[in-house]
Amino acid sequence: FPSHDRVAEAVDHCSVCHLHSELLFLLNKHNMTQRISLAQIWNESIVRTDREPSERDYLWASQLNKPPVELWLQMRGTKPTNFPNARSRRKFQAGNFFEHMVSMVMMRSGVMMEKQDEVWTEYDIKVKGKGDFILTGKFDFNKAIQDIKAMFLPSSMEEMFLQICDRMKFEFEDTEIEPTVFEIKSVAERTMSKIEKNGKPLESHIMQTCHYKIGRKLNDGVVAVICRDDLRLFEYHVTEEDERKYV
Repeated sequence: FPSHDRVAEAVDHCSVCHLHSELLFLLNKHNMTQRISLAQIWNESIVRTDREPSERDYLWASQLNKPPVELWLQMRGTKPTNFPNARSRRKFQAGNFFEHMVSMVMMRSGVMMEKQDEVWTEYDIKVKGKGDFILTGKFDFNKAIQDIKAMFLPSSMEEMFLQICDRMKFEFEDTEIEPTVFEIKSVAERTMSKIEKNGKPLESHIMQTCHYKIGRKLNDGVVAVICRDDLRLFEYHVTEEDERKYV
């Protein structure tokens, strides 16, 4: 058997090793806290949460033109078996970013816009939705230029904003357009090329805009589609034929 001194020495050695391990753990933890990546916070925070399914007797305007069986299940409050994954949810948020950018450019180019209230329509079924904006038909170019210069944008972006504002002023300075539903959508490059080839946006986007146009009793409705890959913008005015499909 080892002597008492050897046992005490071994115990002391183990204590030192344990203390050393604890110190390394705390140091690593401290370093990890200091060096945590923005990517982790970004990717976890940006994920959009889904609405909890519940039974209802109406459709959301964004659900128009979906397959009937899908709508039936959603109205019964059936919980989906294939929820969007984190990447899909981040794509939804990317769309929100781009759509906000278009509205910001419009407002900073002199176009007076107001946010829409909740809009209901009812034909064979009730439809509920809250659209993007109403163009009021008025312009304030002086305020737009002041706002642009107060935003402290990068020089290239400020130049773009001012150029758009100048073009809008040239086209509409002495003009008043009638109030118009203005719905903004964002798509990927492949979908954008298809839209440009067909000369019209996705049917669901047209029907959604018809819902807001009819619900607000306005004469004009515009779908503005921006490409998330190269910032191309496509514009479409809904037609009477579009409205007949809706009703």
